[in-house]
Amino acid sequence: QGPLGAQASFVSMFRALHCRGFSTQGAGSSLREWAASNSVFSAAHMPPNEIYSAPEILKQENRENGIFRRFWSYVGHVGQFAENKIASNKYISATLGSDLPIVVTQDPSTGALRGFINLCRHRAAVLLDKHSESSPGVGCGEFGNSIKCKYHGWEYTPDGRLARAVSMKGVEKFSARKSGLLPVQVATLGPLIFARCETALEVGASDSATPAAHVLPAGNTLDEAFPGLAATLGGIDTHVFMRRHTYPINCNWKVFADNYLDGGYHIAGLHAGLASQLDLSSYNTELFPLHSIQKCEAVSASKRQLQGSEVAGRVGPPLYAWLFPITAINKYSHWMDVHTVQPTGVSSCLVTFDYFIQRDVLARLPAAEIERQLNASADVQREDIAICESVQTGLASGGYRPGRYARPETASHHFHMLLAQAL
Repeated sequence: QGPLGAQASFVSMFRALHCRGFSTQGAGSSLREWAASNSVFSAAHMPPNEIYSAPEILKQENRENGIFRRFWSYVGHVGQFAENKIASNKYISATLGSDLPIVVTQDPSTGALRGFINLCRHRAAVLLDKHSESSPGVGCGEFGNSIKCKYHGWEYTPDGRLARAVSMKGVEKFSARKSGLLPVQVATLGPLIFARCETALEVGASDSATPAAHVLPAGNTLDEAFPGLAATLGGIDTHVFMRRHTYPINCNWKVFADNYLDGGYHIAGLHAGLASQLDLSSYNTELFPLHSIQKCEAVSASKRQLQGSEVAGRVGPPLYAWLFPITAINKYSHWMDVHTVQPTGVSSCLVTFDYFIQRDVLARLPAAEIERQLNASADVQREDIAICESVQTGLASGGYRPGRYARPETASHHFHMLLAQAL
């Protein structure tokens, strides 16, 4: 579905929502009210400031079936399992949203992946908690024949069943069968691992629990959530992991998203080096139910006049894919980076970049050249961080009233509409 079809569906949807009515009380109501009267992009104002500053909004986003848990998010890559050479059960740990620890395990014989909430069912102790020094909250490791809680010694099989519950014999109505690890849905896109957990807590509460009905479906598979994305990205199986960078930023996570989704509007003014590689007149955006794609052409070598730390050939014709709510996949030349933005507070977030490079390029490109290209990318991130923090300061000042969308900002409007549906 292209931009016009997507916009038409939003118009009809929000007219229907507005007719049904919403309470003016509670988190998210002001955003829904905004969406009901701003669904047409060409006539829309930007959403109210409180979506970037209200603790109630962040609480709504983080609730048990909130957007950070219910929708697909990137949590790691299959190369992390290869870091552990021992032929045993392997895992990677991550966090969904601000606070939900999850673990993805790999069967040593089949390579199959399973996902669980990374908490013991007895007293909520984190089970597999080896962390990477460079990436807080993210780690990888291995375990033996069972997952054992170091607190009270409960043990779980690799497929999540409760195998041993210390001192629980004789406890009335205790069911080992119902006390296994709560499941998290996992899927892969090339080397990338995604996770979501729409119903884990509900199913844990009752055998008869069913998924809650939501205005905005999250998609049971990656293909269902992001139709056509795999074909659009092309051969990402040829990319291998290179490096992870993390950036703590003093802004609401949605400020970072807005900056990414402005249709290249900020590139000429903010990223002189990057702009010197791109033909910004060719920039275009396509909207889909839960994702958007931004593309543009690269400047030809004969017309290229590099600025700043930019490196010739680093960018190529870029493709920027935003997967609602918090994942971005960027492809440019022989590089791919995948990043997520996780809220750490109302006005702070942590952005994690995983860099991948084509396997054949890694084999022939000098290490010094790879470093130059990674440093050029880091310069772009630092420029984005500075402007995002500046915007957060302005939003919190009380001196700003929501403005109008510029013509390139269709993906930003699309993102805000999805938020209004999902909250």
